[in-house]
Amino acid sequence: MITSNILQRVFFVKYEKYKGTAFTYERDKTQYLVSVSHTFPYLNNEQEITYSIFQNNKWTELKGTIYKHPSPNADVVMISLSSYISPLHPIEYSVKGLSLSGDAYFLGFPYGKYMEDYNNLNNGYPLPFVKRALISTLDVKKEDIPVIYLDGMNNPGFSGGPCVFKKPNSNDLVVFGVIKGYMPNIVKVNSPFGEFEYTENSGIIEVHSINLLNGIKVK
Repeated sequence: MITSNILQRVFFVKYEKYKGTAFTYERDKTQYLVSVSHTFPYLNNEQEITYSIFQNNKWTELKGTIYKHPSPNADVVMISLSSYISPLHPIEYSVKGLSLSGDAYFLGFPYGKYMEDYNNLNNGYPLPFVKRALISTLDVKKEDIPVIYLDGMNNPGFSGGPCVFKKPNSNDLVVFGVIKGYMPNIVKVNSPFGEFEYTENSGIIEVHSINLLNGIKVK
């Protein structure tokens, strides 16, 4: 069962025309939003930005500083918050305990869809979709960063969302990564009108390890 300690940490965000998912993360008693850099593109490290978060059925502007990983291959960012926007439910951020063929869950807002906060139990923030996947690999190196692959069906809008698993012999949830997106498969087709190609969802999900956050320096 996916509980409030992760459900209430997940947010629908927008930067200019780009929409995606983000989640809260604490460091040194400060709360940050974590997401993917392709939802916040063309920005410099430590740049002040204005972005939006969906609350009470409308977009609300926030300001913050974006912090990037030194590797250009790391598709993760942290954004400073002036105050806490989610409850400080205890949750662990780690890859310890991950196992091949184990169950994983990821949360986000596919195609901008969400469950409304009808009874204002989540401070007007919409609740995310939850999907299930299988852990296919552990800590594979892609270029210079650690990547985990899942077997599952990811959709546009989940990018930036958290991936979680249950601790062995426990119901405690652990955040082990950030959804980057699905691995595309290019299909070439011959037809009477010539050759053309299209991209399909391979069913393989690329997740950037939560350990990458340790490499992001903040002020």
